[in-house]
Amino acid sequence: MKSQKVERKSGVQLFTNQLEVKAPAKISAFVNNSEMFNANLIGKRLGNLTFRSIDTAYFSSPDYRYRVERKDGLNLFYSPYVADYSSNYRHPSLTRYADPSIQGGAYIYRREIRVARGSLNSLSFSCFAYKLSRNEYFPERGAALASREEGVLFNEFNEEFVKSLGKYDTLAIQEFVIRVR
Repeated sequence: MKSQKVERKSGVQLFTNQLEVKAPAKISAFVNNSEMFNANLIGKRLGNLTFRSIDTAYFSSPDYRYRVERKDGLNLFYSPYVADYSSNYRHPSLTRYADPSIQGGAYIYRREIRVARGSLNSLSFSCFAYKLSRNEYFPERGAALASREEGVLFNEFNEEFVKSLGKYDTLAIQEFVIRVR
């Protein structure tokens, strides 16, 4: 399947302290200079989809195969488990479809799930770009901790994640649908 096209995209949504911020200037200032929200690059990040069999596929590298399952009208593409070195496992997942992680020594092992609707001849992949800033402030010490991350996930956004945002946290998301034929 070679043809890819961004079929739909939402506007950028901005959340802080569990509330949505609608001010265009604030949204623009937060996502400024982020290539994650560039619709022209989103489809290229998915990779070229090739089916090895009815239940095995890969996106760019034949050495990194995804297991394909059909559930409730969805096509779910499961990657192999990989070590997650980040500390994000303490927070609810950004994605709606997620497997439980596996604790293995000092590491957390996760696998990506890519979500698509349609037939194997024409798939619509759910996707969203995000930028997350987590900030903790400790007034008694006059200190702050900050972490920032951004990326593109080929899954549906888990709206429950917004409830995990603290007083000084900010999250921007933009949802896309990519048609692959």
